[in-house]
Amino acid sequence: MTSYGDVPHGFTVFGTPAYRQEADKQSWKRFLNFLNEIFS
Repeated sequence: MTSYGDVPHGFTVFGTPAYRQEADKQSWKRFLNFLNEIFS
Protein backbone atom coordinates (compact mmCIF):
# COMPACT_ATOMS: atom_id res chain seq x y z
CA MET A 1 0.00 0.00 0.00
CA THR A 2 1.19 3.47 -0.80
CA SER A 3 0.19 6.49 1.24
CA TYR A 4 0.28 10.00 -0.20
CA GLY A 5 0.02 11.82 3.09
CA ASP A 6 -3.18 13.05 4.62
CA VAL A 7 -5.27 13.05 1.44
CA PRO A 8 -8.95 12.11 1.28
CA HIS A 9 -10.50 9.32 -0.77
CA GLY A 10 -11.00 10.50 -4.33
CA PHE A 11 -7.93 12.74 -4.35
CA THR A 12 -7.43 12.09 -8.09
CA VAL A 13 -10.87 13.36 -9.13
CA PHE A 14 -10.17 16.77 -10.68
CA GLY A 15 -12.66 19.49 -9.86
CA THR A 16 -13.80 18.03 -6.55
CA PRO A 17 -13.00 19.28 -3.04
CA ALA A 18 -10.97 16.10 -2.46
CA TYR A 19 -8.61 16.72 -5.41
CA ARG A 20 -4.93 17.03 -4.46
CA GLN A 21 -2.75 17.87 -7.46
CA GLU A 22 0.63 16.78 -6.07
CA ALA A 23 -0.70 13.46 -4.77
CA ASP A 24 -2.45 12.89 -8.11
CA LYS A 25 0.80 13.44 -10.01
CA GLN A 26 2.72 11.13 -7.67
CA SER A 27 0.14 8.35 -7.89
CA TRP A 28 0.00 8.56 -11.70
CA LYS A 29 3.80 8.36 -11.91
CA ARG A 30 3.82 5.33 -9.61
CA PHE A 31 1.10 3.66 -11.70
CA LEU A 32 3.03 4.19 -14.94
CA ASN A 33 6.20 2.80 -13.34
CA PHE A 34 4.24 -0.25 -12.21
CA LEU A 35 2.92 -0.86 -15.73
CA ASN A 36 6.39 -0.44 -17.14
CA GLU A 37 7.76 -3.03 -14.70
CA ILE A 38 5.17 -5.68 -15.48
CA PHE A 39 5.04 -5.19 -19.25
CA SER A 40 8.72 -4.63 -20.01
